[in-house]
Amino acid sequence: MDLQRHFDLHEANSLIPLVRDTFARVRPLHDELQQRAVELVDLGQQLDIQNHDGALPLELVERKADLHRLALKIHRSLRGITDRGVEVKAVDGLVDFRSHYCGRVVYLCWRWDEPEIGCFHELDGGLSGRRVIGDPAQFLGDPVN
Repeated sequence: MDLQRHFDLHEANSLIPLVRDTFARVRPLHDELQQRAVELVDLGQQLDIQNHDGALPLELVERKADLHRLALKIHRSLRGITDRGVEVKAVDGLVDFRSHYCGRVVYLCWRWDEPEIGCFHELDGGLSGRRVIGDPAQFLGDPVN
């Protein structure tokens, strides 16, 4: 059973150095992945490594395999933070941390260019629904066992 962790603001902010280091590694890989995907599409190829019509030239098979390896490397790199309960919303550096606020669950929100978490939004609010955190003590995490 996959339980979702809830963070208070201090707990979430204590993970920001790890999150930032993770994205410092992942962002260049993501840029490379996007560039290689564009190159394949420009060559008239679908990005799905499994689906293709007929035999592909070895170069295209290798390009698709490289793309797949990059995607796996990104996924593995992100597991270091997702295993801690951080929810990755965008591979270029946007994450949410679930928290209890005024009797409901909300997201504490951080993006790449921010020094720490300073905003939150409703679960269905997204980045455009972000609000500045007024009282950090109102954001509660899970009880410590």
